[in-house]
Amino acid sequence: MSVMFYGKRSQLSPAAGQQCVRGRVTEASSDLFRIRNQDGLFEIAAARGQLPHRGDIVEVLVDRSHSPPRAVSLRRLVAPLRDPLEHSDSLFYRLHHGRGRVRNLLLCKSKALALVRRFFASRGFVEWQTPRLVASPGIEVHLKGFETHYLDRKGGRKRCYLPTSPEFSLKKALCAGMDRIYEICRCFRNGGESGPLHQCEFTMIEWYRTYVDYEAIMRDVEELAYFLEKSLRCSAADRFRGRRIDWTPPWPRTSLKELFLRHCSIDLGRALKDLPYFRRQSSRFLSQDATEQAGFDDLFFQLFLSKIEPNLGLDKPEILYDYPAHMSALAATKPGEPAFAERCEVYVSGVELANGFTELNDPFEQRARFEAALREKRALGYPEVPVDQQFLQELEYGMPPAAGIALGLERLLMAIAGVEDIAMLFFLPHQWEQEDEQLLWPMQQEAE
Repeated sequence: MSVMFYGKRSQLSPAAGQQCVRGRVTEASSDLFRIRNQDGLFEIAAARGQLPHRGDIVEVLVDRSHSPPRAVSLRRLVAPLRDPLEHSDSLFYRLHHGRGRVRNLLLCKSKALALVRRFFASRGFVEWQTPRLVASPGIEVHLKGFETHYLDRKGGRKRCYLPTSPEFSLKKALCAGMDRIYEICRCFRNGGESGPLHQCEFTMIEWYRTYVDYEAIMRDVEELAYFLEKSLRCSAADRFRGRRIDWTPPWPRTSLKELFLRHCSIDLGRALKDLPYFRRQSSRFLSQDATEQAGFDDLFFQLFLSKIEPNLGLDKPEILYDYPAHMSALAATKPGEPAFAERCEVYVSGVELANGFTELNDPFEQRARFEAALREKRALGYPEVPVDQQFLQELEYGMPPAAGIALGLERLLMAIAGVEDIAMLFFLPHQWEQEDEQLLWPMQQEAE
């Protein structure tokens, strides 16, 4: 039997003499079979009587002294009860179907994690670990977390949550004297959001710098995304939502006031003070029922989602900045314009990737905003969540001026690699919405 190799050859260096190749048989015909393992695909010309079955896990002894390399012997290690390549619910099928698209994306994601750490280390950041059980999941009105309980030895129950973001914990580290920190954090959000852009468990890259404002963070996110896009090259399909994206900094920056004026002919500053004006102007785009009794936030989001968001970041990523202050519970207000906050978001092809701001560090103002958010939650009938009192206490001890941002890793990789379904960037995506117990993995349409 002779062997042809695709992919890495580190297992089979000529100096190794005889070497074992182990993996799963992905194809078996009358005269050859192919083995797949983490290093790549191995094609073996089969001798009579030495042909395994597709799906078998085998070991082949290769003699590298021959040219081409030859298989000396073959041993079947596992003969599975079912061929995983015949069943779309098998994880081997998920990883290797469609030319291994999901496998390649997960390897790309693994490489991205190493690159993110390299990027921040080169800029003097410290990777900081924060708890996965926290006292508060976040106070934002529409944010919902996963609740659990700690059971003490006396049988008592203490409520705690999985983090929706590591924000409170990382800011506590700023109060404790850390100046440049980041975390690659698993975050959890409840509330039923589903679809190609959502998973209830996902990866957040969040970082903070002291003694800077949100403009420095805007530059950080430009540089990080450009560095990853140039370094990864993890897919030939570099079109996201049908468009080729130019990641080269600087990216266009547009204020919310400019966007509402451009797309809706609405003065957002006036709308914040004059709700009847906002309703009249909005009625040109929305139904009468949608505007008559609507509050500012409802009108804002309906117009933003329908008229503005689809036009954001179509050829280059776009940074939006200066949001209404009451929609930015943890952001500092803009000097000279207290109705607006120094908050920014990054969009690509109409998809939000990141959210950041100049951090609010006034303990009195922060407490007042938390209390206002809790009142709004009560009015909407949402479950109440506790305030992180330790965070407010640390603000009283003093937090330096700072800025920070949270960037969704999977969404960024979707845009870089041209992926339309976020589930393809998870080995085991959550599919709570599936009615059938049979898992149907989303697959990018590709020719076999």
